[in-house]
Amino acid sequence: MTNWREMLKQKPVKLPLVLPEEILLLEMDSVILLPKGQLPLQLTPRQTPIFYQALGADRLVGVVQVAKEDENNQVLFKTGCLGRIVAFSENEDAEPFVIVVGLARFEILEEKTGPYGTKHAKVCYKPYAYDAFEADETLVENRDHFLSTVRTYCQSLDVHPNWDEVLKSGDETLVTALTMMCPFEAHEKQALLETTTLQDRARVLAALMELACLKKETPLGGFMN
Repeated sequence: MTNWREMLKQKPVKLPLVLPEEILLLEMDSVILLPKGQLPLQLTPRQTPIFYQALGADRLVGVVQVAKEDENNQVLFKTGCLGRIVAFSENEDAEPFVIVVGLARFEILEEKTGPYGTKHAKVCYKPYAYDAFEADETLVENRDHFLSTVRTYCQSLDVHPNWDEVLKSGDETLVTALTMMCPFEAHEKQALLETTTLQDRARVLAALMELACLKKETPLGGFMN
């Protein structure tokens, strides 16, 4: 089995010197990518042409959520995240499994349809210029309370992460990973993606987890008890 963790350690991902103004779009259902986030994907036959086009060029793709789908077309949210394919493999059916690392968020200005039905877009990165700056070490205002909320939320889903690893994680790593992994609705994930700063994202994430716990009538505070 491929050791993806070790492979990623050997492939530091940096922003391109010039971010492309036109990119390939990888359309996703209730899945987002964030800057510095690592997204593992088993690609569908519909997504495979995008992968091979990106692989033959600069390995860059724009990950964007489908807002709604009708019989003839998928309507996309206007904000996504540019990512680079840093690792891939194929199963015996030649279906690609890839890891995409997030670089910078973008706003779609214009969509185009290319060969094989693939989508391209002209994009602008200026609305999310904050992504180019290093994050503060502390993003979570009250880390103990935040971790308590995370623990209770995981209990409500009957999910059991390695808490030693969770406790060792820095705020940015933890918030990014939770934002991408939590099974929120597409519009909730989009709201998290579009937050201006990482501090804002941490606050919105905590609020969404608390709301999910309340809907399941799960008392908060389980982590500290």
